[in-house]
Amino acid sequence: MSVIEKIAIDLGTRSSFCYVNSQDKFVKEPSIVVVSKSTGYIAAAGNKAKKSYDKLSKEYIQIEPFKNGSISDYDATEKLLNTLIKNSSERSKFIRPDLFLCVPGILSDVEEKALFEAAKQAGARKVYFIPQSVAVALAMGFDDPSYGAVMTVCMGAGISDVSTVMGMRTITAKAIDFAGTDIDNAIIRNLHAKYGFLADNETAEVIKKDIGSLYPSGNEQIQVVGLDQKTDTTSRMNVTSRDVAEAVSPVVNGFVEMIKKHLCDSPPDVVADIYKNGIILAGGTAMLKGLSEFIEKTLEVKVLGTTEPERLAIEGMRKYIGNRGNSKNYGILNRLKKKVG
Repeated sequence: MSVIEKIAIDLGTRSSFCYVNSQDKFVKEPSIVVVSKSTGYIAAAGNKAKKSYDKLSKEYIQIEPFKNGSISDYDATEKLLNTLIKNSSERSKFIRPDLFLCVPGILSDVEEKALFEAAKQAGARKVYFIPQSVAVALAMGFDDPSYGAVMTVCMGAGISDVSTVMGMRTITAKAIDFAGTDIDNAIIRNLHAKYGFLADNETAEVIKKDIGSLYPSGNEQIQVVGLDQKTDTTSRMNVTSRDVAEAVSPVVNGFVEMIKKHLCDSPPDVVADIYKNGIILAGGTAMLKGLSEFIEKTLEVKVLGTTEPERLAIEGMRKYIGNRGNSKNYGILNRLKKKVG
């Protein structure tokens, strides 16, 4: 009797993480699909799409099929899921796997149904949804109701999910219109206003990752290429860490104020738990240097996290699959609905 393959996927706007239970293996791929503009033909997805894009004609474009926590293109999402399943596990080419999808707590029933159908068409035998907030809390050890509530802030490229979790159940979930792209756009606006220099989104993301910090200790620099609007020519420019801090501080401050409002709107007993247990930061955008310190100073609540916050959700999924059935806390959750097609 063959053992059913179990694959967990944390599907993100920019990149996706997979975990294969039988091999205890993690795989990361870009969440992009290459599509023909005229026919809609899908040429490639994931790593293959990233590598082949420059070799294809201008007839093809890159799209991100899963944006802001929901499907923006159904067929492309199905192709991306199919690619992630096959690339992460050789066995899945012969045996339909059980798929555990990490989803935002703010996913609507309609969006959930669409994602379920896409996953089934992509080759899943059964599909389970695990709230991202629960996976993150689980990764940090908050799997028992006796620990009380903890707040999770999952910061992606397209949207942020602020939730309160207790005993592997989501108590509240709220979408906040702030994410990595907002930081990138703030950098672009600042360079344009201050220097008349126009950078693209990819360049802004490189700047953010390389020298981005809310508390620059020195004057780190990175040289980038963009458009000098004074001369209307391509030019090089040295961007400093102070330029970045000046650009992103106002938007980050606005984001933290939204977290503060969510905290203030919570029941008193939940607020007391959060002040005791803290706030967990997860997602790629949480890697911005100084962000944890800024939140702690502003809200006076301890911030929990790791050196790789973008992996927290998939680490929680790994823990869930490994322990499911061994403890009463690891049953199918209230929002972890088993789907049988």
